[in-house]
Amino acid sequence: MSNRLRTIQSFVAIPNDLLMQARYVRVLQLSGIGLTNVPDVIGELKYLRYLDLSGNPFKELPESITTLYNLQTLRLLNCDELDRLPKGLSKLVNLRHLHIEDKFMKVPAGIERLTCLQTLPSLELSASDGEWKLHELGCLRDVMGRLQIGGLEYAKCKEEAQKAEIGAKPGISALRLKWSSRERDEDSNIVEKGVLDGLQPHPDLQCLEVDGFNGDSFPSWLTRMTVVTNDNLVVVKLVDCGDCSHLPTLGQLPVLKTLVIRGMKAIRQIGRELYTQSAGNGVQPDSSSGISTRNINALFPALTTLEINNCPNLAEWLQPESTNPPLESFPCLERLMIGGCPSLTITPTGFPSLRHLKLKRIKSAQPLLQYGKSSKLTSLILDDVEELTHLPKELCQQYTSLETLEIVACDNLACLPEDLGKLTSLKKLGVLWCPLLKTFPEIGGLRSLIQLCIGHCLGLTESPAGLDACTSLEVLHIYGCRNLDSKRRLEGSGEYRIAESVLRLPRLSTYIVGGNGINENEEEQPDHFVPDINPLLTMKSIRQLGLRGWPKLKSLPDQLRRFTALEELGINVFDGLEEIPEWIVHLAGRSNDPRPSLGLARTSTSNFSVHRKEELEPHDDGLIMRS
Repeated sequence: MSNRLRTIQSFVAIPNDLLMQARYVRVLQLSGIGLTNVPDVIGELKYLRYLDLSGNPFKELPESITTLYNLQTLRLLNCDELDRLPKGLSKLVNLRHLHIEDKFMKVPAGIERLTCLQTLPSLELSASDGEWKLHELGCLRDVMGRLQIGGLEYAKCKEEAQKAEIGAKPGISALRLKWSSRERDEDSNIVEKGVLDGLQPHPDLQCLEVDGFNGDSFPSWLTRMTVVTNDNLVVVKLVDCGDCSHLPTLGQLPVLKTLVIRGMKAIRQIGRELYTQSAGNGVQPDSSSGISTRNINALFPALTTLEINNCPNLAEWLQPESTNPPLESFPCLERLMIGGCPSLTITPTGFPSLRHLKLKRIKSAQPLLQYGKSSKLTSLILDDVEELTHLPKELCQQYTSLETLEIVACDNLACLPEDLGKLTSLKKLGVLWCPLLKTFPEIGGLRSLIQLCIGHCLGLTESPAGLDACTSLEVLHIYGCRNLDSKRRLEGSGEYRIAESVLRLPRLSTYIVGGNGINENEEEQPDHFVPDINPLLTMKSIRQLGLRGWPKLKSLPDQLRRFTALEELGINVFDGLEEIPEWIVHLAGRSNDPRPSLGLARTSTSNFSVHRKEELEPHDDGLIMRS
């Protein structure tokens, strides 16, 4: 091998003797070649500056790697089995970039010697004497990009955290600070508050995530960021800070776009301290360092996404205090998700730019009624809203831009708006697990509707009227509604049939059939699949077909042999099926057909799916839906 060779990129393992001949190589790329052991001989390549071992299943790196004193970049992305780095890592004094995906890594002591480091992996503290300590970060002044520090429950005090000098590193754009869940002693609250206080970042920070912090209050620097000139913070995530009963003041951050409040179990009220500082909330503006306070024209002026999730004791989310002149709040908010807040009954009103609203696992429907003034709403998802009995009358008049409407597990929902068909922009409509819903309104006006899914609505007795007028419909799922198909039987025959309105849908490409109207008593269940699926053969648009059966079924409908144009087939709840017939994977396997035969992904003989081989994906639920 030539001594002039400087770069090697291989897609297969390279014999050791060949590597030995490449002693002057500068770049070595061995990503995704199935390496279970990294050859020691790589340590002999003393001129190596760039080494990429990404996507390989090895569990450890040999110590010989640490003799590559000229190495500047080490890439270990998607090395899922690797959880620790070699003990002699600190010898790589010229290392600038250590690329590892977002998983916390056990790193040996001595990283303070790697003063050239700019890119760090996700670092996890531990109680071991042989692993890195928090103060070692103080020497790494050139760190940039995303920095994640886990295992902070092992940090001992504020002074140790201050030695990391996070605030002296302007290159850090994203900072994640994580405490793992474990039993805390009585002093943990004080220690964790001190540690977080000591990890104050540089004002240029763009993204901040505090995860698992169990102090009972946030440090003052979180509040001061709203008053001093900070034009960079775009994302704030406060996750599983279970003992904090109050949120920091964030409403004055000028470019904050995303705010996530999740797992804050001690919070009972989101009060006015979230919006602005005042003497009333015990925090005074900080005028130190000659930095002036900010004049504001709106609260949360740039926020576009807000998530409040898993706050079980949160009962009130208050409006900001009125001011003279009045300050607009949340003027740019487009996405709002409230979930896992069963006690929440009071929320602000008026989000003028709201486009996407999701309410999940809440008790009161009052927030929905308060947001009815948003005419820009395009997506509305209601999931497990306990007290929701009906949708607001204003929905169909004011939500004229609505494109997605999903209602899931609303046990007390008894009816849908009669003028649902006026939502002429609606593209996706789903109603699932709503047992009290008995009728479906006329939907003939939904000319833009592409997907319709109605499932497990046990009280539903009639299919939606006007279905055949939904000429844009491509995906139709109606299943688990045992009383729905009683009127589809042929008179006197006891058989079921596919509704004529379905057969007249010109663009229908995905359809689930069967399983509706079947008696739960196994003795009264048909012993063959119904309805007859032969009429679907006239629909040249069908590409994805799902069959939902019942426990008594022992065989698949033989008509399936004729569906040779299918790209995807899902089989669900054929409990009596003892084996999958061989012919099913050859539906498109004719010798004169250039298309590949179908491939099989199965979880059992009663639930499996068949796909074109190039699209094969394992899953657990019959037909795969793609949106």
